[in-house]
Parts: sequence; C-alpha cells; structure tokens
Amino acid sequence: MDKAQLMKGILEGCILKIIDQEETYGYEIVTRLQDYGFSDAKEGTLYPLLLRLEKKKLIKGTFRKSFRAEAEVLRTDSGGKGLCRSVLSGMAGSERVC
Repeated sequence: MDKAQLMKGILEGCILKIIDQEETYGYEIVTRLQDYGFSDAKEGTLYPLLLRLEKKKLIKGTFRKSFRAEAEVLRTDSGGKGLCRSVLSGMAGSERVC
C-alpha cells in the first residue's frame, strides 16, 4: 500500500470519528483535522473522501439553510457508526489523534 492510500484510510477513520461525535460541516471537519496535525488537509482533499463515504452509506448529508446560504450538514449513518467504533477500537491512542 502506498503512502497516499494509507493517508486516505487514516483520514476516512478520523472523518468518521469527527462526524460521529456531532453533526458538522465540511469546513469544520477540515479545521479539526488541521488542529489534530493534518496540516495538509484541505477542502480539495476532504470533499472527495466525503463523497466516497456517502456512496458507501457510511455518512449522510442534509442541506440546511444557514445564516449565509444553504450548506450540507454531515452525520454518520448506522453503517458509519459501526465501522467507526470497530476500526478505532483497534487503534491505540485514537482518542488523542482524532
């Protein structure tokens, strides 16, 4: 497995954990990933991963009106909750990483 594929897998796990904690927006996910040390995390990296997670029915997006415009709020679907707990339970220190 190459470094890029490994990073995608790690980011997917962290994204699931972030969304599992509370409904959130894409921009907030990028900010939290950067806070966790993923300095290369940008919207251009995140949104393709979110689309893939949504296609796998691990997360669900709902458009809501905010004070400026309509934005998509993300939450984990039942499959995403189970996968998140399963993957992260095997990762020592995952609660500190993401």
